[in-house]
Amino acid sequence: MPRHEFLQSSAFRLAGVFVGLLSAALLLVGWLFYSTLSGELLEHLDERIDDQVALFENQLKNDGEAGLTALIQRHIETGDADDRLFYLGRGGTRLSGVDLPEAAPGSRGYLTRADDEGEDKVYRYAARKLGDHDLVVAFEAEHIEEMNAILRRILTWFIPLVLGFAVVLALVFARRSQSRLSGFRQSLARVADGELSVRLATAGTNDDVNRFAREINLTLARLQTTVEAIRQVSTDIAHDLKTPIGRLSIAIESALEKLNAGADAEPDLQQARAEADTINRTFDALLRISQVEAADRTSRFARLDFSRIIENLVDAYEPAVEEKGARLSVDLT
Repeated sequence: MPRHEFLQSSAFRLAGVFVGLLSAALLLVGWLFYSTLSGELLEHLDERIDDQVALFENQLKNDGEAGLTALIQRHIETGDADDRLFYLGRGGTRLSGVDLPEAAPGSRGYLTRADDEGEDKVYRYAARKLGDHDLVVAFEAEHIEEMNAILRRILTWFIPLVLGFAVVLALVFARRSQSRLSGFRQSLARVADGELSVRLATAGTNDDVNRFAREINLTLARLQTTVEAIRQVSTDIAHDLKTPIGRLSIAIESALEKLNAGADAEPDLQQARAEADTINRTFDALLRISQVEAADRTSRFARLDFSRIIENLVDAYEPAVEEKGARLSVDLT
């Protein structure tokens, strides 16, 4: 099949629509997967931060500023200083923890701070106002960024691979479907050239294309039967008219000879007229048959009582049947 015909085919367009819809679906699913998993990780980290803030808030209520300062210091000494950061201040003065960028009370966000080795690390923080104290709690968020980066890499490779595989499959099936349609077109072209015995190729499946091909083959079979019947009718007409036309020609020639000889040609002319009437009745009969088959001449149609016909047949054949020692009976009820 020429390339330009394939690119203009409906199969190719359907393949393009399929790939487009699949691309949109993959992008949507990938975005939902990425945003859901990233949101779950972030929500879990915020819950840990909120638990830590609640612990410090209870400590401040129970033991006052000194107790909260001591608790923060113990967290710093017993934990990894690079994983969690704390700031407790009052009136802009740091009371405990480390210096962190100023944050509005009630806010959340990310901040970047260099660790002991001088590398920047990303933290998720929450700022709270506890009375006249300012509290900032920050937990490391590097694992969230790493997980997001992994997800992005997976989706970056997965979606193109799936799309590439889908494009190949779509083109293969489109080419296969178009090849079948091209075969149908070639077969129908042969039928148009007069090869009425040609049929469309069908497979063992029961898909819509094969059902369509079977319907076309049934139509072609009926067309072939009709054409053959027309040919047979033409042959029969030629055969039926050959004898009357021959006798008409003979009668006309005989009449001409008698006229030239000065003899009476009326009998020959009468015979020629009779042959012409025979030919005319033959054509009238053929015309009536065509009209009846086309349902154009049904005004004189009437119901036929087959029971009387059958009774007459029984009366005619019953003696012959009884002579053979058999019995003929008919139930018309």
